[in-house]
Amino acid sequence: VIGIPYPGNPGKYFLITTDAIEWTFLNGLRYNVIDMSLDGGRGDIVPTQKNVQLGFMSSEMIAAVQHENGEDFWLVTHEAFSNRFQIYEITSAGINPTPQFFAAGPNLGLPTGALKISPNRKKMSITCNAPSARCLLVMDFNPGTGSLTNPIEIMHPLNTQIYGTEFSPNNSKVYFTTLDQLWQVDLSLGTQQAIINSKTLIHSGATIRHLGMQRAVNGNIYIASGYYDKLHIISNPNLAGAACGFLWEGLDLG
Repeated sequence: VIGIPYPGNPGKYFLITTDAIEWTFLNGLRYNVIDMSLDGGRGDIVPTQKNVQLGFMSSEMIAAVQHENGEDFWLVTHEAFSNRFQIYEITSAGINPTPQFFAAGPNLGLPTGALKISPNRKKMSITCNAPSARCLLVMDFNPGTGSLTNPIEIMHPLNTQIYGTEFSPNNSKVYFTTLDQLWQVDLSLGTQQAIINSKTLIHSGATIRHLGMQRAVNGNIYIASGYYDKLHIISNPNLAGAACGFLWEGLDLG
């Protein structure tokens, strides 16, 4: 689920949903329009704009980012069981129902995980879990045109399922998680091969259960832990290697 302001329509928002793997993605990509003036100012879904179908067989992965013009937005998704991205433009006229399609990387395979846009809106990362190609796919993103170019496949050395990904605040690093490992990749290096070779294991352990990752306004990256009431923390995510300051169970939620 992701919420996006409706450009040029104060008090209105798009609520975008994807179906889940438990339902084999059959309900696809849908949107709702929320109008905060409804229900006495408490807000409600506009009845004629509820669960509107956008795309079929969309994966669980979704992201949104502001357009280069500072007003509109891009909605980025990926088809399930495919290697195609779908990119929708959102303007004051609504969501353009005809997306741009970009084919890149391997077939997504098991279509769960994460899709993220870097803070400067110039990079995108997505976890890919095809049985023969479990990798992090990193691409250049153009916030003016919504286009994707220059894919880099960063393979997991043990061909293990990859789940979470996130960018550092200064855009120089990208991180990804498996169920028991945390990896860092340096995007500031000059060539694709140098970027691939920079892959660094930050932490490993069977009890860690790394899952989703989220960059916060304080600059930290927080990592969900599958079976614990604590969050892992990357406290200096701009820095390379061990200097990134990984803290296992650094934040207690209990």
